[in-house]
Amino acid sequence: MNLMRFVGIAVLGTGLVWALTATGADNMNDSAIRGMEYAWNQAELHHDIRALQALLADNFVRVDNHGRFVDKAQYMKEIASSSTESQEIVNEDILVHMYGDSAIAVSTYHVKGSRKGKTFAERGRFIDTWVRVGGNWQCAANQETLVQP
Repeated sequence: MNLMRFVGIAVLGTGLVWALTATGADNMNDSAIRGMEYAWNQAELHHDIRALQALLADNFVRVDNHGRFVDKAQYMKEIASSSTESQEIVNEDILVHMYGDSAIAVSTYHVKGSRKGKTFAERGRFIDTWVRVGGNWQCAANQETLVQP
């Protein structure tokens, strides 16, 4: 085998290994983000402030489905003292786009429950921005849009 062919094969092999490794890391991170989205739903269902504290960045910001801007402290207060009792929160067709130590998750959600004694069912879309902070994924920003009340 001549030297140029050997170098070409070595470069191609190195690139293939790098691509497979990068894809594997992205798939693991994609799964982690999906798991965090599920954990967030469960924390909201059970008004679990401790779990939400771990999932959300300290400087977390949110634009809720009514267009209100809410910071982390306000969001925690709303969840802890909420007159909303959700029986089900489900995300469908989550798309996760990885950008190094950041990720964007986009999905449709369905919520069923009761609010101030009246039953409700809502459908909407959300965009969550996740960042790796100290080796852990945390949501830094959330925006929701109500599609159907």
